[in-house]
Amino acid sequence: MRGSLTPVVNAHAWAPEVGEFSLGWNRPFVFLYLNFSSGPRLQITSLDERFPKMMQCTGPGRALFDKYCALRESPQIQDLERHTNQMIVQACINGARPEDYHPSLPLTTEAMIADAEACISSGAGELHIHPRDPNRNESLAHVDELVRGIRTACPGTLVGVSTGAWIVDDIALTRQHIRAWSGLPDYASVNLSEADAPEIFSILEAKGVGIEAGIATVQDAKRFVSLPQRDRVFRVLFEIEEQDIEEAEATLHGIEAVLDEAGVQRPILLHGFDSTVWHFVRKARIRRWSTRVGLEDGNYLEDQSIAASNAALVAEAVAIFRGQKVT
Repeated sequence: MRGSLTPVVNAHAWAPEVGEFSLGWNRPFVFLYLNFSSGPRLQITSLDERFPKMMQCTGPGRALFDKYCALRESPQIQDLERHTNQMIVQACINGARPEDYHPSLPLTTEAMIADAEACISSGAGELHIHPRDPNRNESLAHVDELVRGIRTACPGTLVGVSTGAWIVDDIALTRQHIRAWSGLPDYASVNLSEADAPEIFSILEAKGVGIEAGIATVQDAKRFVSLPQRDRVFRVLFEIEEQDIEEAEATLHGIEAVLDEAGVQRPILLHGFDSTVWHFVRKARIRRWSTRVGLEDGNYLEDQSIAASNAALVAEAVAIFRGQKVT
């Protein structure tokens, strides 16, 4: 499928009685969600305006594509497409944090689904989750159950997962698990610092799963711009790990310089960790980038009090993005 214009259909649910479906394409990458049971609603990600002219569909995606092209002329969809690249706050609800990190850290499938619902209700636009096995350990083998649960609880919400090399700590087994996914997430994060990142990019692209390219260093950025998928990724994550603000800003500047010089223009999500979380939330708002918050990245609110939950962290970030909370 790589490099092809053949559609990869990622239909999470098809319910003719309510007209709900989703679809994914591998190039240019598009997600479309429709739900007419409660009025017209659409969510499209990374829409290439040339898509209807470029795509020559065959196979099982034809009917969905035809319906998409027809619906695209409606005023509701045209209005929503104009806001496709709007900034969002992503909720990163658990990450690799240990069980004792926070009382509300969601580590079971049921807890993750409930937490996801709460975060969406608090204004999160997307979800980033690290699935766990029954022993509460990170797992690439338990993605399907979690994603299907999220689809039911939060229909129409984009959900992503991690592919971190440390989760399995075995390159061949990591590849095997990802290839076996059937309950596909909308995107998966891939760290450019990891040796097998290029192959994970290719596996995800072949499955029709979007790629969040995780860049934490200037070296990561240089590696990213050398890859053939650089202009097809779902988005780029600027993941700034330095805890000193001046050092963190210098890293961010260096990463930007590499992407600018290479002419890479993809959606950007900027986030920090622990002491830099809120600095970069505000930075993202100024730069008109997306951001993320959640217990994966830190458990403090901006006033340095411990947050009660992921939903509380999301609510604070959303208030900042909406201009409702000034420093």
